[in-house]
Amino acid sequence: MNRSTLRSTAVLLALFTLNRAAAQEEYSPNRWKESLRLNLKDEPVHYTDTVFVNTTDRQAIDVVIGGYAYRGTVNQDSLNIGSRTFHVVKNEEGELRLKYGKLVHVFTREPKGMVAADAPEFAAQNRIPDEPLTKLNQKQLHGTWLVYKKSLREGADADVKNIPYFRKLELYATAGKGKAQKSRNGQKGYMILASNIAWKVAGIKGGEISLLTTLNQPVTVKVLRQTPNELLIEDDYKVVYFLKKH
Repeated sequence: MNRSTLRSTAVLLALFTLNRAAAQEEYSPNRWKESLRLNLKDEPVHYTDTVFVNTTDRQAIDVVIGGYAYRGTVNQDSLNIGSRTFHVVKNEEGELRLKYGKLVHVFTREPKGMVAADAPEFAAQNRIPDEPLTKLNQKQLHGTWLVYKKSLREGADADVKNIPYFRKLELYATAGKGKAQKSRNGQKGYMILASNIAWKVAGIKGGEISLLTTLNQPVTVKVLRQTPNELLIEDDYKVVYFLKKH
């Protein structure tokens, strides 16, 4: 084992050793939340893109930056998160400090809660599937679904400013009759964008939902997970959406 591998292993082992100690307390053994951001003069700076770190996986680090989720890797005494490299400058039981550029991110442990990150046995259930479902329960799909969370899949290279984000999915059981027929215009449903533009649902096949934009351009959305009250879908930009039935 070379020196680089030893140092990387040491960083992960240190994090997980502290995790076991914290497991006995009221704080999460795995989850850290940014509580302070400093410049290189140790002066507090204002920020709105709070960073969260999750160390449930011994092979990688899950990080949320400004609402977007990333999976990072450990390289010697640094964490590589997408195009960013955070250097570990302090790693103690109650505090973690990561330096990025001219800023130092100070983390404290989050309170322990009933979430997958605090229960390793449920970690697999919290992962985003790589492939879509092969078949959907279409009866359970009917209704209104609201997006409550979204994240970029690892490796996504789209410009986040130009992505037409979704906010709501409406799927109809039937075309309806009378007034319902008129209001639904005989459509199978609509995908409502954050800009309130509506894309038509053209069809549902296998684990995919076919859409038509306002210019009648085809768009495919993959369904990664389905339960009676929750959906996990992914668009062509590799944005993963978490939806709840309204």
